[in-house]
Parts: sequence; structure tokens; C-alpha cells
Amino acid sequence: MWLVFAALSLFLYAVTDIFGKKSINAGNAYTPMELCVIVSALSFVISIALYVFGFGESGMTPWQILHLHPLILVNILCFFLYWIFYLLSMKFIRLSISEAISSSSGVLYFVGLIFINLCLGKLPAVREMLHPLRLIPVILVLTFIFLYPSAELSERKNTVTDGTVRKKNRHSYFVGILILLISLFLDSLDSLITTLIIDEGTIGIVDYIMTSYFCVIFPALILFVFLCIKRKKLFIPMKNNPARSAGYAVSALLSSQLYIFASYYDAVRTGILFIIYPIVPIIGAKVFLKEKSTRRQNMCIWIITLSAIAFCISDNLL
Repeated sequence: MWLVFAALSLFLYAVTDIFGKKSINAGNAYTPMELCVIVSALSFVISIALYVFGFGESGMTPWQILHLHPLILVNILCFFLYWIFYLLSMKFIRLSISEAISSSSGVLYFVGLIFINLCLGKLPAVREMLHPLRLIPVILVLTFIFLYPSAELSERKNTVTDGTVRKKNRHSYFVGILILLISLFLDSLDSLITTLIIDEGTIGIVDYIMTSYFCVIFPALILFVFLCIKRKKLFIPMKNNPARSAGYAVSALLSSQLYIFASYYDAVRTGILFIIYPIVPIIGAKVFLKEKSTRRQNMCIWIITLSAIAFCISDNLL
């Protein structure tokens, strides 16, 4: 059962990213926020339905569960901000490189742990972490994350002759990378908090989903008011291109829900299967979004992705 849930989740995550990229490219500066509001509204409706029809393990309301587990709200705020920043980064960089760098979130999290342990003087812990099987993929990922911008900017330099345009492209690209790195930091924090909550064993899986979906309405309402003020009129979700917005919302919710259920049945094997996840949207970007890369760019993308996969595999073996 875990394999069916995990495989469907993996596929739908890729579909979500492709829908998101299409929406960002065809939309305006507020499209990332609009997508988040749409998905949040649907999440809230599902949360209420789960409670009304009695699917929760404890029978408590989402707000009662939140009172017992206030960390869920912090978790959702981190996830919500990660969501916006990740969608916003798509405005500046291609999906293939977004996915390649995102695949290295575990590596970046690992580097952060090393830095924290060094600051705390925990040298034995650092020595244990710096096993060659971990260290080689980490070095490759970090090296090619830094090398990729030169490949990207070199290609843009060859295709754009105007110096002002080249400078603007360079600036927007680095802004996109910075936004993406911020989103990865928030994603790592979200994952850490989720692990702390689930591992306590004091909350059921449906109760957790129900409460998370309920909490997401709070930041969404703030965004909704902001969008109404900026547009100087009532923001109507899914007014522009309803099919694409609905496709994004449904695939986003189904993918996350299926992942949680797959992890509930077999967290270890689900995690191992999702190691290969970045390959799926990268191929999807090339097939459905017609993203083209030079040989040098492709080399950077695949080395980052495969090195991140190797790191995850070695981390599970050690």
C-alpha cells in the first residue's frame, strides 16, 4: 500500500510544480500569493469536512488539537512561507534548476548542522558526520551549485547582446537563487518541526492533517486582505485561468496527503523512494515546459541532482 501512495504522491508533486511554473510564467507579481490563497481555502474546507464527518482519531476540533500542539502553527507558518518563496523563485529561474537545487535541501541542512556543532564545540559529532561517503556528495553538490550560475550567465551572455539587459538578467537570476535558498531553509525548519510533532506519538495522522489544513487559513487570510488592498477590489480566487489554478490546488493537496499516508505506512521506504523525486520534475520541465539547456548547464543540473541522491543514500546506509 505504501508504494501506491508514495508513487502517486511523487507523480503529483511533479504535476504541481509544472502547473505552478506555468501559472507563474503566465501570471503577475502576485500569482504566488494567489496560488497559496486558493490552496489554503480548499485545505480549510477539507479540514472542516474531516472534523464534521468524524475522521479524526481523537474526535477533538482542530482548534482543540492546536491548543494541545501549538508547534503545528509554527510548522504551518514555516511551510506557508517556504511555499510562497519557492513559487516566487520560479519567476526568476527555470524549473529544472529550481528542482536540482531543491534536491540538495538535505545537503544544505547537513552543512547547517556541521556549522552549529562547530560553533558549540562538538568536534566528535562533526568528525562522525564528515564520513567520506557523505562528504564527497556534499562537496559535489555545493561546488556545482556555485558553478551553475556561471554556466547560466554565460549562456545568457551569448544570447543577449545588450549590456543593460545582461546586467538585469544577472541581477534577476541571483535574486531568484537567493529566494530559493531562503525557501529551502524554511523547508528544512518545517521538516524538523513536523518530525518533532509526529515522533512524539501523541497525535494521530488524520488529526495532524486536519489541524494543519485548518491552521493554513490564518496566513492565507492575511494574504487575502493584502491582495484586496493592492488590487483595490475583492480578490476572487481562480478568476484567471480557473483550470490551471484548480489543477495546481488539487495536485498540491493530493500529493502532500498521499505522502503523509505513505510515510505513515512505511516512512523509511517512502523516504528512500523520494530520493529520486527531483529527476521527475526535471524531465517534466523539459517535456512539458520545453526548457532547453546547454550541455554545460545539463551537466551541472544532473551532477547536483545525482550527488544529492547519492548523499541521501549514503546517509541512510551510515
